[in-house]
Amino acid sequence: MQALRFGLISVSVGLIVVACGGSTEDTSSGPVPASELIPQLADAICNIQSCCEAAGYGYDAAACKAIYSAGLKEQFEATPNTTYDAVAAGHCLDAVRLFAASCGAKAEQATDACDGVLQGTLPAGAACEQSAECAKPSGGDAYCDGTCVQLPRGALGDGCDTTCQQHDGGTECWSGGLAGDGPGGTAECYVNDGLSCQDGTCAPARKLGEACDWVDCEIGAHCSDAGVCVANGGEGATCSSSQQCTSGFFCGENSGVCTRTLPRGAACLDYDACGDDGACRDDVCVPWFPTEAACMGGMN
Repeated sequence: MQALRFGLISVSVGLIVVACGGSTEDTSSGPVPASELIPQLADAICNIQSCCEAAGYGYDAAACKAIYSAGLKEQFEATPNTTYDAVAAGHCLDAVRLFAASCGAKAEQATDACDGVLQGTLPAGAACEQSAECAKPSGGDAYCDGTCVQLPRGALGDGCDTTCQQHDGGTECWSGGLAGDGPGGTAECYVNDGLSCQDGTCAPARKLGEACDWVDCEIGAHCSDAGVCVANGGEGATCSSSQQCTSGFFCGENSGVCTRTLPRGAACLDYDACGDDGACRDDVCVPWFPTEAACMGGMN
């Protein structure tokens, strides 16, 4: 559901969350008919009073439901050449409930669960207007660039131009580096699978001590200024980005060293100082969801 996944987020950072502070027990929704998904999602998204109050924001349930119902309706109606999966819709609804119970944690799991609600039907090379129209290869992705381009999850030896890594805060992909040479292709090589894109081909990710270029190192390592894979650092380790620090640490912009991520309510200056499920707003660590706009029915 690429368009729904990113389209929802474009309407509001907090659009696919629900029931903050509610029960975390597994209450499976089961299949959700297309006619019921929009009102159920709107109700879920806007049942966030306790999250809003905890963040110090106002809360307007009626305005929230009205604006998100309209946004969701527009998003679905503007997505041709797709099929709707009622079972996936039920999984999506369940996942966002669990996500919102912690006021913003497990975002990647929630968006992954919603990824199959709308399934594109156009094959690679077909003319398109939106990425959601394009059929995804198994385990991979697709996007629209005037025509549909498929991005299979790479296996050893596949042609590629991208290296990706999945982590708690989401999935990041990079082009360039060693990926720019050689025959290339459209596969995405995941370091989670022990692969990186090298000379246009999915190859084993570089090990500690091996020569590297940018993002070619195995999980838990990064490419040093000397062009060698070194282990990510803990507290006090020199860094130039948070990707060079171990989980639970960030790279201080002013200090240039790995520093433990900050708890809710702590004073902050760095964008990523508050961890994967936090945000530094007005120099204070808060949950990234909800935003004040989400609480009041805004659209940003």
